[in-house]
Amino acid sequence: MLINTLKETINTLDKLLSITLEDIENIKLAKHEEVFKITKIKENLAYKFSELKSQIDTILISRNKPLDEIFTSEEE
Repeated sequence: MLINTLKETINTLDKLLSITLEDIENIKLAKHEEVFKITKIKENLAYKFSELKSQIDTILISRNKPLDEIFTSEEE
């Protein structure tokens, strides 16, 4: 479960980064409408990241182990 959540978090951040880089280029080209069109998508991705981060925190706290012992044998 931890590995899947970490992978999903990375994927979410990759999408958010990609959109942000597009936004930077669109701002340079004064394509402000393009930036505004995807604001809701970015907000949803930021919310999803926050939720995933909370899930990771919950998993780590529930395992209550040193960092080098966090992953289960199936996750290694």
